[in-house]
Amino acid sequence: MKFNEWLMSMRSNNRYDRLFVVENIPDDVDEEILVPILLELLHDSDSLIRTCVAELLENYPRNDVINGLKSMIEIENDNLAKSYAIASLGYIAKIEDIPFLMKILNDKNDMYIHMHANFAIFLCIHNYTIENLTNSLISIFNSDSDMKETIVNIIKHLYELVDSKKSIIVQSLTNYSALKNNTISVSDTIQLALKELQKSE
Repeated sequence: MKFNEWLMSMRSNNRYDRLFVVENIPDDVDEEILVPILLELLHDSDSLIRTCVAELLENYPRNDVINGLKSMIEIENDNLAKSYAIASLGYIAKIEDIPFLMKILNDKNDMYIHMHANFAIFLCIHNYTIENLTNSLISIFNSDSDMKETIVNIIKHLYELVDSKKSIIVQSLTNYSALKNNTISVSDTIQLALKELQKSE
């Protein structure tokens, strides 16, 4: 599909045309043209389209996308769309966005939104920490500093700390898998998650 045709579908009154647009972005569209269009779709009248666009925007770590997601989150009434926007924000947020995410966490929100806020905060801190540790590691090893062993040990300790929490998650999922009111879909999802976690040990 050519860009002009794609853009016409985006302006269509038919929700399926607009949904098609979100799921079939032309490969040759420049990001500077594409992102403003996606940000506009964050305020589409259809909550499913807002949800899909919010998820898609995690691939664009830009200030205008961060601000667009935050603006949407503040006014969004659909819990699914809001949750996806929060998760996407977590992928691309900067450390100064933590107070915004903490406010969502501390507000009396739906449990689904609460979980996504936790997820977003973790992602934001995780990305910030990894980036800074990596930069520190590069700087230290490109110098004559006597701190090289200390930095390596800090990184090793952080990895062990995260890894040690995995057993808690595995145990929690194992406990939940035994609940009798689980649907087949929930049980299958838990078993798949346990399999993936155990594979990475």
